[in-house]
Amino acid sequence: MPSATWSKIVIFLAAAVWAVVALAMGLDLDQSWVKPMGIVTSVVVLALLAFDTVLWKWLPLRITKVPDLSGTWHATLTSNHPGASGQPTVLDCFLIVRQTYSKIHVEMLFPKSESVSTSASLVHTDGTAELWYSYRSEAHALDRDDNPPHKGGVQLRIATNGVVKMAGSYWTDRKTFGRLETLDRRKSVINDYAQASAEFGLKISQ
Repeated sequence: MPSATWSKIVIFLAAAVWAVVALAMGLDLDQSWVKPMGIVTSVVVLALLAFDTVLWKWLPLRITKVPDLSGTWHATLTSNHPGASGQPTVLDCFLIVRQTYSKIHVEMLFPKSESVSTSASLVHTDGTAELWYSYRSEAHALDRDDNPPHKGGVQLRIATNGVVKMAGSYWTDRKTFGRLETLDRRKSVINDYAQASAEFGLKISQ
């Protein structure tokens, strides 16, 4: 949402334009109309904040054009990097989305690493919404020998007919790539892999 400063600037500019127009029309002005300005400014800023954080989720998607993706998603990641069997690696992971109307932030939890979005946005193309984000990934301190920090990108198409789901591609600067697909969701934000696994009824491999 616009910052409080920008909101105040817009309000005062609107008041100034109103005053100029009123004077040009020969209307009488006094200082009484200025007194409520502080109250009006506070109300507008609070209203914008409430809409940006909560109220937009109550409106139909056809009005906001912003699907609500916030919460914890159980997902599978299929990578072209071969596993022990020589087949593509398939991992359970968790997608954490923190979202307001104007901003979105994404984290991913894996058994031995975590990633955080460095930029993220919702993109609308041909009537379809997609989540695009770039990220930086770091393995846990004891698991970095064969998994150095890396960067990558993700492009997920969002299905909003019925149950909201996301699926799409990812790629990294280590020349690996694959597919990410969500399976289930909780509205709460769970920041720990073990806790998320328990919430979704997954058994953690040793």
